[in-house]
Amino acid sequence: MKKDPKIFEVKSYPILKIYEEHFEIKALDHWEFRPFQYSSISSIECFNPNSKWYNKIMNYGHFNRFFEDLEPSILRINLKNGGNWEYKCPFRISNDFRSFLGEISDKLK
Repeated sequence: MKKDPKIFEVKSYPILKIYEEHFEIKALDHWEFRPFQYSSISSIECFNPNSKWYNKIMNYGHFNRFFEDLEPSILRINLKNGGNWEYKCPFRISNDFRSFLGEISDKLK
């Protein structure tokens, strides 16, 4: 008997469906889900590109600081074959979304 998936569906986030053997993700600008087997993923991370140390050096002007919050965060799924998939998320990541990513990360181990 197949269990129902655990679903995360909130406006402006990619939709996640977590199953026992795999998970599926649907980007905001795409019409279908992309499945990922846990065994084929090396890591999953969610980050803001503006928070990297080298961007802080480059954005030395006060004018640039006003637009920092407009850039989306990135959800990156790194595959064992060297490829990766990136999905856009809001600048501020919710705790619910982080908990879903934590569940996926736990299944990768």
